[in-house]
Amino acid sequence: MAKLYIKSDDVKVRVVGKVRFTDDPNDESGKMPIKLLDRLIAEAEGQVESDLSQRYAAPFQTADGTAFANLPERPTKEIIRTLCELKAVMRVLETEFGAVGPIDGDKYYLNVKSRYKTVLESLLEITPGTFRMWVKPPLPSLRLNAHNTEADDGYAGQILSTSQGDGGYPRKQINDPSENFWNGDIDE
Repeated sequence: MAKLYIKSDDVKVRVVGKVRFTDDPNDESGKMPIKLLDRLIAEAEGQVESDLSQRYAAPFQTADGTAFANLPERPTKEIIRTLCELKAVMRVLETEFGAVGPIDGDKYYLNVKSRYKTVLESLLEITPGTFRMWVKPPLPSLRLNAHNTEADDGYAGQILSTSQGDGGYPRKQINDPSENFWNGDIDE
């Protein structure tokens, strides 16, 4: 099972005392097989990639296209790992609780789900009344999604004009304040 961002032990720590695991595929004691845990982690990582896809490219990688391991530890890798762990815990709890035993994980599940949603919304928050004007800058060094590269400059969203060459002016401009783009001649 290809896990890209987190390990099984990262998820096990978050469910200590709630879920037990086994390496033995023939164990019938009600413990979750590690093979199933690995599958749920891969599923969770894919869901996180999908959830962040409106802003970031998947699989997560540096802006230069190198591996996830080359991203800065803080905050980029930490935030992505946290999201993956939280989503994996949700998958484990959905799978485990109710299957065996009287233990109820609903409250813990709701807390984890709420935290996941809060972190996700923080990364994807858009200024009200705008189109893709992000409230926060993108995670450092993380590659943006192809449809988002021109629109994500950090805070302001779409770049309306860019300077080219000397002078710091847009390539096409109107210098006379009495003119506009409908009644004026554009200087080249």
